Amino acid sequence: MTRRMLAMAGVAATAGTAAGKPIRAAVYGVGHAHAMGKVHALRSLPQFELAGVCEPDPGVPRTHKALHGVRWLTEREVLDGSIEFIAVESRVAQNLLYARRAVDAGKFVHLDKAPGEDLAELRELLAEAERRKLVVQMGYQWRYQPAMQAAIEAARKGWLGRVQQFRAAIDKPAPAGTRRNSPRFAEA
Repeated sequence: MTRRMLAMAGVAATAGTAAGKPIRAAVYGVGHAHAMGKVHALRSLPQFELAGVCEPDPGVPRTHKALHGVRWLTEREVLDGSIEFIAVESRVAQNLLYARRAVDAGKFVHLDKAPGEDLAELRELLAEAERRKLVVQMGYQWRYQPAMQAAIEAARKGWLGRVQQFRAAIDKPAPAGTRRNSPRFAEA
């Protein structure tokens, strides 16, 4: 997530953010399981200034320790002109609505998975973002999955020697007796 957000920082920087000035960001919705990680990242990365978080749904808890000391914003404030980047971290049913509001307000968006419940709405959102020359980035990765953490640790500690290349696939487990390199499991 950190590298993805840094990539978004680069996109926002090329779109007009003054060099050296942190990107003003907000988290829109905190009902997603990854919301607190985004709050933590936006608070700790010097490339960002976390303006605050907004949670329009009164049924979503606001007590997580990652939210301690974070400013709560209204929807009007989160869509304010001073905020350049919004991480949409709501419940799936609200993701597309919040992302569309952010794009309509001229914001770069990091949209967590699942992006929503309506593929046509997602396509409309992406078309509108493209029309406005904005980026909507889907968040999907396994960086914090225990097996990935072990692989990263092994590489960093030199247990694997000098890593020249890394290749991986996320796939269903192969049926018993089936080899991974069989045509059935060929890369897409």
